[in-house]
Amino acid sequence: VLVPLQILLGDEHGLNTLEHQPTKLAAIEAHWDTGRRVPLVLFALPDEQNEANRYAVQVPWLGSLILTHDLNGEIRGLKEWQRDQRPPVAIPFFAFRVMVGIGLLMLGMVVASWWLRWKGRLYDSVWYLRSCQLVAPLGFVAVLAGWTTTEVGRQPWTVYGLLRTADSV
Repeated sequence: VLVPLQILLGDEHGLNTLEHQPTKLAAIEAHWDTGRRVPLVLFALPDEQNEANRYAVQVPWLGSLILTHDLNGEIRGLKEWQRDQRPPVAIPFFAFRVMVGIGLLMLGMVVASWWLRWKGRLYDSVWYLRSCQLVAPLGFVAVLAGWTTTEVGRQPWTVYGLLRTADSV
């Protein structure tokens, strides 16, 4: 129950980030150009110098659908802000993918447990019980990856749009 709920809460948080911290969202998704029907970037090597992604693996239009709940939703790209107003891209980009990847792995474990329970083999399945032992600490790793995404993604701001980190220390 909690893993699917966490995915829904994460989606709501993403909508909030889109509204209130669009530069963070652009960095998390490594979107450089503003556009509609933007792809979902599954993997890339963000190149901040050239403002582009190398070796990008993308799903067309899915970025707009997930981020705005509208296939034609517009996503602002990082190029809309001056370089000194943007967060670093690589760290939040990869940290977010670690967090989501762990969440999807945990969702897979939940689905497997439902299937095994239905078959009456949940407590007898050695491979599943061992997998649970291996996956157990990953929840903490996901929390750390989410924290990294949040904190690095808000840079260069301590208070978004009001107080720069350099001015607050």
